[in-house]
Amino acid sequence: MMVKTLIAVTAVAILAGCQQYTVKDENSWFYSIKPGAVVTLKETLDIAPNQVSVYMQHGRKLAANAVDLYDTHCKFEIRTIAESTRQVSPDDFRVTKVSDQSEVVSLQGRMFASMDHDYDVRQDISYTTTLYLSSDSQPDVLRLTCMQQDSFYYMETYPSIAQMRKALGDVFEIQLNDS
Repeated sequence: MMVKTLIAVTAVAILAGCQQYTVKDENSWFYSIKPGAVVTLKETLDIAPNQVSVYMQHGRKLAANAVDLYDTHCKFEIRTIAESTRQVSPDDFRVTKVSDQSEVVSLQGRMFASMDHDYDVRQDISYTTTLYLSSDSQPDVLRLTCMQQDSFYYMETYPSIAQMRKALGDVFEIQLNDS
């Protein structure tokens, strides 16, 4: 009888450990935006000629080469390129899909072949959260990707909602759909 009870308790503990935990704190790195959320563009955005994106950091529009990669920044993208300036008007964009990804983006320093593998190479990892967007009135809008780069491979640091909002400033608003 004691063995059966012990087996039952162990089985329940193991199954409870498999239960999916939903993070409710939007300030957590582990919180995930769900499809159905809304991203609101609050002012007209100009997309430069021969470009398909605008970068945002600390609430300011920046050129790609002006972005601090180690601080949260976002890239707003449209589908098609044009030789003239394009404008995206204020609108509500529905989030249709969310994708979190991480990848090695650089190896800094020189790496030499060695029999004893005694070298120190810094790996930078880019952590991105991509929100695929949809609007009936502006079908050319594609996505909003928020990202940050980190030097610590063991520490996944996807941008939190608070970090995304800080990067987007007053230009965009993120309305969550937690239902």
